[in-house]
Amino acid sequence: MLGADLISTIRRALHPILFKTELPKTPKRILVCNGAHMGDMVISSAVIQSIQDAYPEAELGVLTGSWAKPVLESTTIQTKWVHILDHWKLNRGPSTAFRKYWNYCKQYEVLRSEISELNYDLAIDLYPYFPNSIPLLFAAKIPVRVGYSSGGFHPLLSHSIDWLPSEKRIVDYQMELAKLALPKINTSHRSPALKSSSAPLSDPYIVLHPSSGASGKSWDPAQWTQIIDAFFDYPIIITGHGDADMAIAKKLVDRRPQVINQVNKLSWAQFLATIEHAKVLIAVETVAGHVASAFNTPSISLYDGRSQTSLWAPNHEESVLFSPIDQLQADVVIESAKKKLSPRHTQTEQVRPDDYIDGDLEIPL
Repeated sequence: MLGADLISTIRRALHPILFKTELPKTPKRILVCNGAHMGDMVISSAVIQSIQDAYPEAELGVLTGSWAKPVLESTTIQTKWVHILDHWKLNRGPSTAFRKYWNYCKQYEVLRSEISELNYDLAIDLYPYFPNSIPLLFAAKIPVRVGYSSGGFHPLLSHSIDWLPSEKRIVDYQMELAKLALPKINTSHRSPALKSSSAPLSDPYIVLHPSSGASGKSWDPAQWTQIIDAFFDYPIIITGHGDADMAIAKKLVDRRPQVINQVNKLSWAQFLATIEHAKVLIAVETVAGHVASAFNTPSISLYDGRSQTSLWAPNHEESVLFSPIDQLQADVVIESAKKKLSPRHTQTEQVRPDDYIDGDLEIPL
């Protein structure tokens, strides 16, 4: 253990000498990276928009996964280049593990050459976990490479910061990282940069998003049925994508035929519009809650509690979060939704996620 600590100390001491590079005051080309999922890109869009607003003369590129490209296209961000890298570990597609890894390797080699030829002045990797894009940025010879030391490969960065756990949201961390490289950015603009659109229905409606692409984040269908019964006088739209989401939606529709099942039927743009104009959104831990935060749509988020709740909570005042989902009863959510539907609803006092006990306390955010 002592030897490992000594090696780490020496490496940190030599790092600024081996990779010393001055931050450009007026970068001409900036690359921002986040290869994670759609919700991550929705959150990061606030940071990317702030960068573009502060450096309007710079040409902007974004590196992301193919699954998050529609998110980027639905923002107000004007990118000159979009680079696609589907990391095998983050790829939730149906292919085999070998096929995912092989596809990643091919993309990596193409991007290494492509990004190198563009001569970016600096790159920022906003993702604090493994896998990140740091090896690619180093291989592409981008002179200034900024990122976290927490996700691996930090010796390949020219400038890094440590990840220090706190009650901050992920967008706050990302703003701080971006400001390290680009000090002119305004870190107060933290709402996702999604474009507004027209409403899909003329009547007020409620949206339920009962499933997630990640395992273990679903709620008992019987609880969802109670919510549907409590709001029978509202049109209720179920959203989602994929076989698992469809299976849950079918169970709910079979029990309550008045529900509108839109799983696998909406484009990304239609999905955004559906959430933007809803009276209230009730969703598990997924991209839907972050979309609601972009449009200030009242939302109730149901989190499983395995990850740090404050870190990934939707970032707007009209959001209420409950966690852990496996201890949560429908009547608590119903009461919260009724407050949201009231024309004079008001937020209650702030409650820390750590104060949540036995699934009976709502956490206004």
